[in-house]
Amino acid sequence: TRWAAFGAALVVAVGGGAFAFVGADSGTASSFVPITPCRLLDTRSTSPVGPRTTPITAGESLTVQVTGSHGSCSIPGTATAIVINVTALSPSANGFMTVYPADVSLPNASNLNFAAAQKPTPNLVTVSLSALGAIKIFNSTGTVNVLGDIAGYYQPDLGTGDEGAACTADGFPGVIVNGYDTDHNLSVKCFT
Repeated sequence: TRWAAFGAALVVAVGGGAFAFVGADSGTASSFVPITPCRLLDTRSTSPVGPRTTPITAGESLTVQVTGSHGSCSIPGTATAIVINVTALSPSANGFMTVYPADVSLPNASNLNFAAAQKPTPNLVTVSLSALGAIKIFNSTGTVNVLGDIAGYYQPDLGTGDEGAACTADGFPGVIVNGYDTDHNLSVKCFT
């Protein structure tokens, strides 16, 4: 599609939810699933969460597994992207962070800019996940601690039925209802 040519994700808000082509190469529609925010990462040694307890150094990309149970988060393996609030803490130099899928090269972009000794600086980021469900966080200069709180994730849109249309389940007449199951998967059910 032409959006894939741009190499960017398209997000269009629809009513109370969202529809997106997350990971523009795939061309697969995804649906946003909001969750109670959970902490995926905190690199501070005083309150560690996640894979490390030291700041990210200059020129380093920290790999963080997202899918599965990590930190206080439990993100399903079907997730294609996340919405994460990334916060820079105690930066030692002026710089920026870039959040990107773990299986691609570092893009020429920044998601969060900060100044040396600046107070905590957050930014909301939507980022596609790697094929194995991970992201990388790059720090340009100096050292910086980082927090990462996930607010929701995208998963493949399984499609929807024609809500209210007649259907049959186990030989009984019913009606199609679209919604989410207990695992937050978009589903189409025939209720009898």
